[in-house]
Amino acid sequence: MQIIKWLFSSLLVVLIGGFLHYNLPGKDLVRVVGSDVKRVDTSTFWDSEVPKNETKSTRDVRFINTVWPDGVPRVFRNEDTDWSWPPYLKFDSGNLQAEAQSLISTEAAPVWVVVTHYGWRIPILTLFPNAVDIRRATGPDELLIPWFNIFFFVSLGIVFFLVGRFLLRLKRRHLDPTLDDVAEAFDDLSETAEAASQRTRETGSKFSRWLDTWKPKDKRQK
Repeated sequence: MQIIKWLFSSLLVVLIGGFLHYNLPGKDLVRVVGSDVKRVDTSTFWDSEVPKNETKSTRDVRFINTVWPDGVPRVFRNEDTDWSWPPYLKFDSGNLQAEAQSLISTEAAPVWVVVTHYGWRIPILTLFPNAVDIRRATGPDELLIPWFNIFFFVSLGIVFFLVGRFLLRLKRRHLDPTLDDVAEAFDDLSETAEAASQRTRETGSKFSRWLDTWKPKDKRQK
């Protein structure tokens, strides 16, 4: 049972951690090297809805091509989230694409930018993170602090702490006394049942002795 509990707890932590890691915003310090629009197959891993004028099997997707400071490529898709999940309320993918195009740079004259995004890059699933914001960085060594994620986890910790205290107080004030009353009632019931059993045995013993008085003396002596 301990192994099963450990596996279940680990699986739960992985699922919750993966959900938060995918949906919470991340920031990448990169250099924009190009942008394009590609016709792609509709993927269940992508969140955007298919536009009404598109077919259900394919759609046009904007991409922003960037590179890390070490030269490793980093590709973002650029799609509106609209009112769907996750709730980034992004409606300006066209403006974001134009802004990214205005920041295209070369190695000789690099322009470093910070791209805010959510999601994962998984090549085997043709999965790209979705860019939600882009801004010019101070340089390739700018320190990126995830203030939103820090605030989110601190707030989540406070909520869990307050809920835990509320449930603990509820348990102490209502649940524990109720359980104590139930335990006392069960003990009283057990004592009553034991006393009734003892009286039954005593009554049976008295009745047995009374029956013995009706037996002949020679049989009673035996």
